[in-house]
Amino acid sequence: ETITFDSPGYFYSDRDQAEFFPNPLRASMSQGNVLGIGQSVSFSSNPSSHYGVSQILGKQAQVHFVPVLSGWSFSDGSTGTGADTSRSFQAAGKYQVQAWVSYQLSYRLLGETSWQKVAGELTVDSNTLEVLVGAIYLKGDQASQGALLVGADCSARTDAFGCVP
Repeated sequence: ETITFDSPGYFYSDRDQAEFFPNPLRASMSQGNVLGIGQSVSFSSNPSSHYGVSQILGKQAQVHFVPVLSGWSFSDGSTGTGADTSRSFQAAGKYQVQAWVSYQLSYRLLGETSWQKVAGELTVDSNTLEVLVGAIYLKGDQASQGALLVGADCSARTDAFGCVP
């Protein structure tokens, strides 16, 4: 079906466009999401160079997604760089963690040998991870508190996993 615009001599159809989407960026952490204060945890994400393929104007088109920069955002305002990072949290609470990647894009049509760069970069965010730090943590809302069972007597050993000094 052709959709005609008011400009004389110009018309566009669904054959004049194609959408290309990067692979989903997935964030993960090296252990469970419940940590002790000061306990180090590693975070990983999966940015990768990859291709998208679709049809435009009756020809096969390819888009090449190349990661140029990646990093991490933490809800306490801190950041990390690279696909993998480690850190610890110094205060009890609930933290959100998210990875991001910026891609440089280029494209070509079937039969062409050279790639055409697209100006700018495309930045994609990952899934959000939630990290609970300390023996007391927030549940569904900030008004309700819960307790984390730990394997040590916190009054005798405040540095044990899950104990709040």
